[in-house]
Amino acid sequence: MKWQVWDEIEALLDKYSIQPIIAIVPDNEDPKLRIEAPNPRFWERARAWQAKGWIIGQHGYKHLYDSTSPGLVPWWSQSEFAGHPFEVQYHRLSAGLSRLKAEGLNPTAWVAPSHSFDDVTLEVLSKLGIQLISDGVSFRPYQDHGFTWLPLQPWKPSLIDFGYWSICKHHNTLTTLGDFGRFIEANQRQIMGVEFSCEDAIAEARPRALADVAFENLYWPVFLGRRRVRGIARALHGKLSRNGHKQTQADHF
Repeated sequence: MKWQVWDEIEALLDKYSIQPIIAIVPDNEDPKLRIEAPNPRFWERARAWQAKGWIIGQHGYKHLYDSTSPGLVPWWSQSEFAGHPFEVQYHRLSAGLSRLKAEGLNPTAWVAPSHSFDDVTLEVLSKLGIQLISDGVSFRPYQDHGFTWLPLQPWKPSLIDFGYWSICKHHNTLTTLGDFGRFIEANQRQIMGVEFSCEDAIAEARPRALADVAFENLYWPVFLGRRRVRGIARALHGKLSRNGHKQTQADHF
């Protein structure tokens, strides 16, 4: 992964005592995630994150997609898990969990590659003892399918500005901290940390209710609409750039 950017992020999180969920691919074979040479101290660093009280999440198994099922949270139509039978999912999830535990890690959260998983995935996770799902759409943590769901919004921090939620952040796409660093510094008091932790938010989770369903059904049209608007804006920007206008690079969240 991109270690220079990650080191800056870790220093920023430590500075403001922020408690993140760290999503770790147990046995990465995705060429898109091979940004730099392997770090021989990776697992040592991961154990240090756990020792600081950071939440370790299991991010799939090998991060390879061989299904087009979007699953329960339809961000993308690609998956390492959704659409596969129990036996396949159990093998992948248990092998990934064993890999992490062999390195001294105790993952307590599930973070699906491309946010794609299904009811079978949840059945396997329950058998393996993982009860926290870092995914879903709502304005607060909720309980559903026998799990506690900590909802998230994808990539850009400003999409929702109320309630409890997490941001899915891919630091390999950054060259500097940019807008992400400025967001952390400007909103440090509202981000879960020592005084109010992720566990505190999870403890407030209540059974999924009509309000959660209504929010989810309102969210998707707004989110998809914004994606379409951004796509049109990018297309226009590319057309203008090809016509001689200066092209700039932006951070993507």
